[in-house]
Amino acid sequence: MIDTQKEYARRQQIPLYWHNKSSDLRAAAGSVWYCMEQSRKVCIAEELNLPKGFDIEVAAWPVYRMLCGLSLELIYKAVIVAKNEQPNNTRNLAELATTAGIGLDKNMRGVLDLLTEGILWEGKYPSPNKIGHANIEKFSTLHKEKLFVRTMLGSSEIFTPRIPNPLSWEEFSIIWNFGNRAYWEKIDSSI
Repeated sequence: MIDTQKEYARRQQIPLYWHNKSSDLRAAAGSVWYCMEQSRKVCIAEELNLPKGFDIEVAAWPVYRMLCGLSLELIYKAVIVAKNEQPNNTRNLAELATTAGIGLDKNMRGVLDLLTEGILWEGKYPSPNKIGHANIEKFSTLHKEKLFVRTMLGSSEIFTPRIPNPLSWEEFSIIWNFGNRAYWEKIDSSI
């Protein structure tokens, strides 16, 4: 019979468990990303027998962002555990990246802040589990600032998507790979 407490403690202390779960969440995010592609989304909706007019892209964006955020949370915590430290009980990705020793520029910090809010607002519930845990206005502002370019046309504001999209699969992979490299550097240095 497995001792649940010992197994829990063991998994908390072995960085590979954290890394593997991060990799799994990243793979799931990538699967969702590719399901949202214009050339695939209608076919996938049909294969899943979703109602006519169901837009996978609209439905999947929040899930994609949540999976990206959770994957980053775990890769940063993997680095922290590899440093023989206990990760903070937080979802604040910028704080975790800093604790893991990953340098952040202003843009990366902004994307991490957006994904942190995404974990809270786009998690498994329709709202954060506690009212004081997140601010919908902050989430909305970060979303607009990080994913769109504001342009004035006369007296009207126009928001156009940033290119490249800071949360595209390619851009997300760059951010995730900073954590992955830090993890393997820490593992290699401890061997």
